[in-house]
Amino acid sequence: MKILITGGTKGIGLAEVKLFDTPENQLFIIARHTESLDNIFKNAVLINADLTKPEDIEGAVVKVKSQTDVLDILINNVGVMIMKKFEDMQNEDINLMLDLNLRSHMLITKSLLPLLSKSDNPRVIFMSSMAAKSSLVGESVYSAAKSGVTAFANVLRS
Repeated sequence: MKILITGGTKGIGLAEVKLFDTPENQLFIIARHTESLDNIFKNAVLINADLTKPEDIEGAVVKVKSQTDVLDILINNVGVMIMKKFEDMQNEDINLMLDLNLRSHMLITKSLLPLLSKSDNPRVIFMSSMAAKSSLVGESVYSAAKSGVTAFANVLRS
C-alpha cells in the first residue's frame, strides 16, 4: 500500500509510521522536521513542509505526485495544542491551531483526492480528539479546530 502520514515524526504519528513501515508499504511522511527520521525507515519518502503554509502543502503534494500516481491511505495526523484561556490567546496562537489542526487537513486532503481516487480501496483517516466533544478551560480553540475536523470527516464520509 501507499500511505501518506502528516506529522509523522513524534507521538501518534511516529507510532503510525513504525506500524506501517513494512516492505509491502511505501510511506510518505510530511512534517516540519523529518531529518530526525533519516536512515531509520527504509520504505519512507521524507518530505519537509510546514503545513500551516499553503505553498508548502502544494510543494509536498508535488513531491508525492512525482513519486506515485496512486495513494491508498492518507492519515491526517498533524496537530498542535496550546493550552491557554481564550482571553490570554495571542492571534498567532489561534491562527496556528486553526491552520495546523483544521485547514491543513482540508487542503492536503483536497490536493490528494486525485491520487486517492485511483486506489481500489482508498482511506482518509483524521486524527481528531476527545476535545472535539469537551468544553475545558484552556482548550477553546483546540476544541473548535478538532470539532471542525470531526465535522469535515463526517461530511466526506456521507
